[in-house]
Amino acid sequence: MMNIALFEDDAISRNQMNQFILKAVPDCDVSEYTTEEELLSGQKDLDLLFLQVRSDDHNGIELARKLRKINGCLPIVFLADSTDYVYDAFNVRAFQYLLKPVQESQLQNVLIRAEEYADRLEECRQARIVLKTKSTTYSVIKSEISYIESNLKKLLVHTKNECIEIYGSMKEMEDRLGTGFFRCHRGYLVDLAYVQSYSTDTIILTNGEQVLLSRERYRDFDLAYRNYLQKS
Repeated sequence: MMNIALFEDDAISRNQMNQFILKAVPDCDVSEYTTEEELLSGQKDLDLLFLQVRSDDHNGIELARKLRKINGCLPIVFLADSTDYVYDAFNVRAFQYLLKPVQESQLQNVLIRAEEYADRLEECRQARIVLKTKSTTYSVIKSEISYIESNLKKLLVHTKNECIEIYGSMKEMEDRLGTGFFRCHRGYLVDLAYVQSYSTDTIILTNGEQVLLSRERYRDFDLAYRNYLQKS
């Protein structure tokens, strides 16, 4: 069963969206939110979020950035009255950007994609990689690795809960991890799912950590990240 949240302060729009969702996915659970505090505290187990974009101090983009720090994989569908925030929305990895009033057919397409995404995400979450130190063997879920850092002849594997130090090369780790990771710098390999924002020389991750981005690799990274967003 899908857990879907709807953050929309207009009662008419909210009720219509709710009806469309339940008609398309009758067995889903829809939670309605009208304040940021409620949403931030109750969204950890969501499969999909519909988030309004408003032309004021709380336009939805900043709220999405806060949500990304809590749940970097949550599909966020922005609901907007205009296209003014399209670029900002995709900078925080929008799943879709819909103009209001939302058409029922548009919503059905989004829900189909969201169910497919949830299935793929579950498969990725279960994929593991074995990491060995001198004394310990770790079975690590690949999706929990945010980035790899080179430290002389060792590698520092940064996960959600710990940093594991192993012997190996970046090229070897790059080949093992495969799609979804990008060698953004000679000394860094980053999981694209954890990217929150980036400039020509720095990548900021959803947990606030910073990773170096080589200037000569910026264009390739920018292209790879945009392709990743389209596919996800």
